[in-house]
Amino acid sequence: MEDTLTRFTVRTKPVIRCMGYVCLVAAALCVGLYFMAGRLFPGETWLMLLLTILTSVLAVEGIAVLALFQRNQLKVSGEHIFFVSNGRAGSFQVQDVAFVMCSRMQVRTLYNQHGQVLVRLSQNMENLSLLDQYLQAQHVPIRNL
Repeated sequence: MEDTLTRFTVRTKPVIRCMGYVCLVAAALCVGLYFMAGRLFPGETWLMLLLTILTSVLAVEGIAVLALFQRNQLKVSGEHIFFVSNGRAGSFQVQDVAFVMCSRMQVRTLYNQHGQVLVRLSQNMENLSLLDQYLQAQHVPIRNL
């Protein structure tokens, strides 16, 4: 158990990434429906418009989910914490964390002694409870909003 609290990774749950891929596959299916509907129902512009909008929404949703959540992770290795969050990478030590704010939506934000944000972690990540245990063991206060 002690080794688990000194070396672990907080990362986006796989189901979130799967949702992004499902949206892209659904968008591809809508493209196929678009061409099939064009042959079966010529002149039905409302149907073509509906399929175009649906394809666009699904494609944008899939790309957004994959882009936003694909690489977010925080790796704890002893007293060192490494992170990749929204394309930003960095590291700090647990002593640099002054406190953690936990919102009603379970978003955790780690702050330094100057009140600056070190990293934000969304509620759809695995091992957040392990991170909470680790921070409590390091005497880092966790405040709820």
